[in-house]
Amino acid sequence: YTFSMKILLMVIFLVILVFLWIVYPIQRAIKKSSVLQINSKVYEQHPDSPTMKILVMGDSTAVGIGASESNFSTAGRLGEKYQTADITNISRYGMRLSELLGIIRGLPQSLRYDLILLQIGANDVTHFTPLSEVTTLLNAILDEAQSRSSKVIILSSGNIGLSPVFRFPFSSLLSKRTRDVREVYIAETKDRTSVSYIDLYKERSSDIFISDVKKYYAEDRFHPSSDGYLVWFTELEKVLLQ
Repeated sequence: YTFSMKILLMVIFLVILVFLWIVYPIQRAIKKSSVLQINSKVYEQHPDSPTMKILVMGDSTAVGIGASESNFSTAGRLGEKYQTADITNISRYGMRLSELLGIIRGLPQSLRYDLILLQIGANDVTHFTPLSEVTTLLNAILDEAQSRSSKVIILSSGNIGLSPVFRFPFSSLLSKRTRDVREVYIAETKDRTSVSYIDLYKERSSDIFISDVKKYYAEDRFHPSSDGYLVWFTELEKVLLQ
């Protein structure tokens, strides 16, 4: 081999190593997430004489993937708090803002809810949806939600880049993406009086999930565990009391 050929082979080898360093844990997480998905069930409750109506919509975190039981998902904990509430849950693994907009627009305009909870946005972070598109879709979704309820709560995710499944430098990129999308959510909800945005973003030094990965993350090291969802629900409760 010539010297230049050796350099080229070395560069190719290093690129492959970096690729494996980043991609392997993600592929492993996807497989584990698939198992969690099979074992997950969307939480709903429909009592005979409901005192209020709640609509939950969103991605896998609204499904509750990672929780040991659906009762420990966000929707499940809402059901425990409001035991006489009728809770409808329209959520799906992998849902993004664009899909949610199509679904909420398809709901009968006559339907009204006392509360609409939206758990959406994490997949738009990881799939790098352009921020301009995030802004447009989010506003359209909130318009639809506000036309159906006087109380809308929306949350997206924590600091995705801190999820143990992601490795440097991709982890740093995802943290920046989370911050960028978070800024859109903050900006687009601040003047909507009937909309509350729950900011779950934390830096590494203050993120409780990182303090005990086994406790707060599910087996895929991406979704919250039952204890992780409890952390999120604790933040949700603060808004519910307002």
